[in-house]
Amino acid sequence: KNDEETIFDILKSKDILDYFIFPSVSWESKGPRLAALIDAVQLRPSTVMFIDDHAANRAEAEMAVPGLQIEDQLFISSILSDPRFIGRSDENFTRLAQYKLLEARKRDESVAGGDNVEFLRGCDIRVYVEYDVVTHLDRAIELINRTNQLNFTKNRLPENLVEAQNELLACLNDHFRQCGLVRVLDKYGDYGFVGFFMVKNYGEVD
Repeated sequence: KNDEETIFDILKSKDILDYFIFPSVSWESKGPRLAALIDAVQLRPSTVMFIDDHAANRAEAEMAVPGLQIEDQLFISSILSDPRFIGRSDENFTRLAQYKLLEARKRDESVAGGDNVEFLRGCDIRVYVEYDVVTHLDRAIELINRTNQLNFTKNRLPENLVEAQNELLACLNDHFRQCGLVRVLDKYGDYGFVGFFMVKNYGEVD
């Protein structure tokens, strides 16, 4: 809760503004803004953490976004050691770049005035299928284990990476299965591999 210009000036002076996505700075209630933000970034509340030093704001967030992880300001000092913040290395900030693309896309979608069909037609969307899954094995595993809305089977690989690699390789070497990764690009940029499919011959789907 603050004036956008004031906060943006601070972030720019510290050269960290570009590390933020979908910034929301205003004096409006945080609950509805949090709900809108999570929807825009396409995340599940259980994978998001809200940190605030005011108990009232935390209570409002909990009511507006059920399942949201919530902590007070004292938690900040332990973020780097908290197991919930342990993830894969991303030294090139590829995930940040993908969210920046999504941010630009959402902004233009809003400007389009709600005509989603016309907006999508103007995005120059291109979809490619990559059948060399072995080269991108870890990404395939990530898509299988982390995708929920688009994982129709809800089948998962082991959490242990080596075990997951071995299990998926066994499937890839099965001549009765066809596998591929789905890559998407549009005029905003390259979203990379966003989907994985595995199809059994004879019409059965894994």
